[in-house]
Amino acid sequence: MKIKNNEDGFIVSVIAIVVVVILGLFITYFSNSISLGITSSVNDYTNSQANWSAVSGIEYAIINMTNGQNNFAGTYSFFGGAFALDTMTIDPVNKHFKVTSTGTYGNSIRIFEITFQPVPSGKLLSEDFENDDNFDYYPQGLITGTTTRFWGMSCGDTDAPDFYPQYVLTGADGCYFFGLGTRSHFVLEFDEIPTDADENYIITISLAAGVDKADPLDQSAFGRSYFELTVNNIPIEHWESGETTYPKGPLTPTLGNTDQIITPNFEDFSFDLTSIIGEVSEVKIAFHVKATSGNKYIGIESLSLYSSGGYAVVAGSYKRR
Repeated sequence: MKIKNNEDGFIVSVIAIVVVVILGLFITYFSNSISLGITSSVNDYTNSQANWSAVSGIEYAIINMTNGQNNFAGTYSFFGGAFALDTMTIDPVNKHFKVTSTGTYGNSIRIFEITFQPVPSGKLLSEDFENDDNFDYYPQGLITGTTTRFWGMSCGDTDAPDFYPQYVLTGADGCYFFGLGTRSHFVLEFDEIPTDADENYIITISLAAGVDKADPLDQSAFGRSYFELTVNNIPIEHWESGETTYPKGPLTPTLGNTDQIITPNFEDFSFDLTSIIGEVSEVKIAFHVKATSGNKYIGIESLSLYSSGGYAVVAGSYKRR
C-alpha cells in the first residue's frame, strides 16, 4: 500500500491561516481607523459648536452692555448647546465689567472673556479753573500769620505766582486750583447741579499732592494731612497721612472707593457716584483739605461730572481663556 505525502496540504493550510490573520489585522486596523476618524470628526464638531456658543454669549453681552444693561448673568440654551455668562466688577471705582462666556456642547467647553468701560452720554460739569463762576472757596487767596498759606487758583489770582511750587503739582495742562500749607478747614465747593435720579453719574477729578522738595523720595512725606471729596455731604473718598514720625507717607485712601494714592504729579481719579451713594436728584461737590507746614501742596487740575449712557468694549480685552 502506498502512503501519500501530505506536506503540500500542510503548506496550503499554513498559508490560509496566515492570510486569515493578515485579513483580521487589516479589518481591525481599518475598523479602528474608521472609529478614530468618526471620533475625531465628532470632537471637531462639538468643539466648534462649543466655540460658537461662547462667541454667541459674548455677542449677547455686547448687545446688553452697549444698551446700558448689565444684569444678564445666567445660562442660556443655544442650538443644542448652551452658554453661561458671568459678570464680575473688576474695578468698582471706574465700573469696568469683565464678562466671561462659557460655551458648552456635549463634553466640549470653550471660554471667552471681554471687558467693558462706561461711556458718557452727557456732561453736566466741566471745570478747568480758569474762573470761579461755578464754585466758591474759603478762606480765599493769601492767608498771613505765623506761616504763609495760600488757597486759590493758579490763574486769575494776583498772589498765586508768588507761591507756585517748583517740584510738585506737575503735569498740569493749564490752570489749576491749589493750596499751600493749608490748615483745617479749607474748603472748595461747587454750585448744586440738578440730576436725573434714573441715570448713573460718574465724577472724574485730576489731583496731585506733594512736598515741594527736589528729591522725589521726600516729595510724598506728608504728616497729619488729609484731602476729602464729598458729594451731598457724603464722603466719597478720604485720603490721609496721619503719621507724625519719619518716614511719613503719601496721602492714601481710607474709604476703599479707590486704591490710588495722590502723587506729586496730576493723575485722574474716577468715582461712580450712583454705585457709592445711590440715586441722586442733585449733586453738591465739595473738597475739604488740611496740610501742615508751609511747603506742602495740594492741587486740583480739573473736575467733570457726567452721566453714563452705556458701555464700550475696552480695546484688546476680548480673548480666549
